[in-house]
Amino acid sequence: MDLTRARLDHVEFVRCDLTGADFTGVTVAAARFNDCRFDRLAGAGGLAGAEVGAGDLISLAPSLAAAIGIAIVANSPARQP
Repeated sequence: MDLTRARLDHVEFVRCDLTGADFTGVTVAAARFNDCRFDRLAGAGGLAGAEVGAGDLISLAPSLAAAIGIAIVANSPARQP
């Protein structure tokens, strides 16, 4: 789904699969996402100002991390003293 440069004003997404959606340049005036899937988003920073259900955050986290330059790495075993 290409939402590039869209304006989300009083919009609610419920039970949507937004896998691969592009939110680049989106303006959020009022948007709510509930029970949605957010895998592999482009432009996740465009969701700034949106309301996202707590359960949705797990699938959104990797895209948000990438949008702000955080690299996700596998956990390494704790070091023994």
